[in-house]
Amino acid sequence: MVIVLHQRDSLEQIGITLKHFVPYMLLSVPLGFLMGLGEYLTIRASYLIPDLTFVNLLKLTITMVFFVGLVEELIFRSILQSRLEQALSVWEALLITSFMFGLMHSGYALFMKFSIQAL
Repeated sequence: MVIVLHQRDSLEQIGITLKHFVPYMLLSVPLGFLMGLGEYLTIRASYLIPDLTFVNLLKLTITMVFFVGLVEELIFRSILQSRLEQALSVWEALLITSFMFGLMHSGYALFMKFSIQAL
């Protein structure tokens, strides 16, 4: 956000636009669900909320959508990817940001588990 405000970029310049919104949603929602399911089945995460009450689900949804997902996408796709596209090709920028995004989400302390088991 500091970079965007400092450089006074428009929303369109950082990649926030309604162009192709419907096709992206039709692709990203099922793909995001499948990738989330794959991640869950891989790492067997524990519960984020103590029970499935409406209030807890609402809190979790608001946190994940508006704080986690929105900020991650703003940083990686809107800011980083659009900046890299100015210096590189679209495919190079997409590959670099996707690799960085995946690297950020990899592990979830698995490295520490494997390191301790090796000792």
